[in-house]
Amino acid sequence: MTKEQIKYAIETGQYPRYIYRYLALNENNIKSLRERYLWLSNLRDFNDPYEGNIRIDRNYRKEEIDAFCYLRKDIATQDDITAIYANPISFFDNAMDRLRENEKFCCFSTINNNILMWAHYADKHTGICLEFDLLNDEDETLTRTLLPVRYTNVNKSYNYVHDPDGYLMRLLFTKSLDWAYEHEYRLAKSSLDGNKLHFNLQALSSVIFGCRTTLENKHIVQSILTNNVMYKQCVMNQYAFKLDVENLHR
Repeated sequence: MTKEQIKYAIETGQYPRYIYRYLALNENNIKSLRERYLWLSNLRDFNDPYEGNIRIDRNYRKEEIDAFCYLRKDIATQDDITAIYANPISFFDNAMDRLRENEKFCCFSTINNNILMWAHYADKHTGICLEFDLLNDEDETLTRTLLPVRYTNVNKSYNYVHDPDGYLMRLLFTKSLDWAYEHEYRLAKSSLDGNKLHFNLQALSSVIFGCRTTLENKHIVQSILTNNVMYKQCVMNQYAFKLDVENLHR
């Protein structure tokens, strides 16, 4: 999306203004803060065994293959078209295997105070949560390929030839309802770009410390980032099992 489209989508509630990245404060993540990048991961590295594994309809009718090849005649090679007609099942299975291998992802949430996410992704509440303001993503590093994850318990069968867009969304951006508490947005990049997603510090609006983040680690984070970043603190609510996020005085 363009900057104007993103701004309009945010203003009309179709897109979040803030996205959050939970991090443990280990050596690798501290290095990534120093060098201003987020790490991109392959689907096989994710904790959900269904990532990249969907039910596939391999009933490729000739008329659908004809239409598919015609629409892609300007980008498909003659060898590709020959291979599709010779063995469409093998060709598209191999293409999807390459996609699973080559696509890298960075995962975000639209919430910053989920107890489970702090436990799972921020080292039992001892890490941090980065808050990015998408209105300040001037170079569109975060918004260019950022899409919401869809949650469902129906493992619908998809046919790539018949519905390539639906197939890719199902393959890359669909998860079980069990994960709905994450409110995930996912950014996709080609592995040709490497595993590092460099971000503009201007887009990093605040850093949230976990309720168990040590004072030493807070000082480390604050020494790495500039004063333009606001700092916040997760606090255990006294009256309910929830976390409150409070501003910290600089």
